[in-house]
Amino acid sequence: MNSSGRALFLVVIMLLEVVGQAVAQESREELLRRSVEAVDDATRLRLLMSAADPDLAPLDSVWAGGVYTLADLLIDLDDRELASVWLRWVARYGEQWPINEIVFRRGVVGEYNQAVQTVADSRSVGDAWTTTRWQWPTSLDPTATGTLEVTGDRSVPLTVTVQGRGVFSGSESLPPDTYILDIEAEGHESTRITREVLPGVTTAVSVDLPPLLPDSIEAAVVQSLVRITYVEGGQQVCTNGVLDERGLVLTLLSGLGSAASFEVTTAQGTFSNVEVLDRDGARDLAVLDLRTGSSIPLTEATAVEDGQYVWSVHGAGCGPPTPARTRIATWTPTNPVSLTSVLPGTALGSPVVDRTGALLGLVTRPDELMPGAMARELLARAIRALDDQLIIAQSGGGGPWKWIGGAGAVGALAIALLGGGDSSPSPSPLPPTTGDLEVTIPGGEE
Repeated sequence: MNSSGRALFLVVIMLLEVVGQAVAQESREELLRRSVEAVDDATRLRLLMSAADPDLAPLDSVWAGGVYTLADLLIDLDDRELASVWLRWVARYGEQWPINEIVFRRGVVGEYNQAVQTVADSRSVGDAWTTTRWQWPTSLDPTATGTLEVTGDRSVPLTVTVQGRGVFSGSESLPPDTYILDIEAEGHESTRITREVLPGVTTAVSVDLPPLLPDSIEAAVVQSLVRITYVEGGQQVCTNGVLDERGLVLTLLSGLGSAASFEVTTAQGTFSNVEVLDRDGARDLAVLDLRTGSSIPLTEATAVEDGQYVWSVHGAGCGPPTPARTRIATWTPTNPVSLTSVLPGTALGSPVVDRTGALLGLVTRPDELMPGAMARELLARAIRALDDQLIIAQSGGGGPWKWIGGAGAVGALAIALLGGGDSSPSPSPLPPTTGDLEVTIPGGEE
């Protein structure tokens, strides 16, 4: 028995001890046993390639050990290039089961370590957007070409370019090797992934490119985004808020620090000395009373699906607005919703929207949003607080009416007395302001 055969015998014995009586791995087990008993290298090679089929059983240490043994045999047969392809493949999908440096020869271990580094250098964010499966032939030929297939959402045509080979047709026969693929689709993120093509095997890659937030939607969301600025500890601090059509700003209470008043910048301008109207410590929410209407109020999302893509549009610190994409886990309109990927810390307090610009809620933690339905309760309470601020006093019978309160009270007063179908002329828009105001309307004085 040559050195490769001895290594194969040792590895298979070790693997069988690990497998024990696991029914799901009996087919792979039998192939490994037969490879030990094979009298020639060609038969042993085909058996080891068959045992590497991921559909035989879940990928595990037995599968990885069989592939290492296959690479050992290929190096012994002076096909180091093909051995490297198999080692890159097992390093990409079986990194949790590294090679046993005691059992395998130094040359095999060296090739494996090089494969691990190559694979690590080729990892990309696109790996999370793809699913890779393999179709094993019934009879394997170590010299055969392989097939690469790339598919995506049929409604979104993909453009795939294989580096060194040009635009990819979607399914092509390729020599065994490692290939770099650039994948694009209109209105979606582009990505680059790296995949191995194995001899005689079809490598099927399914791609789910995340959509981009359209520029027009981002611009619309920015109309309802506000930047709240204050100074604490001698440093300028900026956080986000959402402006509704009534001029109330919803934001995180914890994001306001210990400041008593704030500078608020909206698409309409910058307003100073803005104060907190209401707060909810349990939900970490606060409402600021700005009293300048949103030009394009955000509509609330009604059809939300688990796992869908959503975006936070937020100020990057005290910088300009920018979008950040994530996905929701399980949608529950009456409870905080977990996000599958963490948003930047600068996104706190910002609106979360779907691809149409419909509002889902507010970022309360980098990995969590509060649905709009939960925030509405505080907004409704804040509106009631505005009504409570309205004090009506009459002096001298038919004397003038006097209202004293914040700017929100003035707005509520204007709606109560000058709107609602009254024959009185509509009031001129009140200038954005804050602080206590006193408004006297003469009438009926004796």
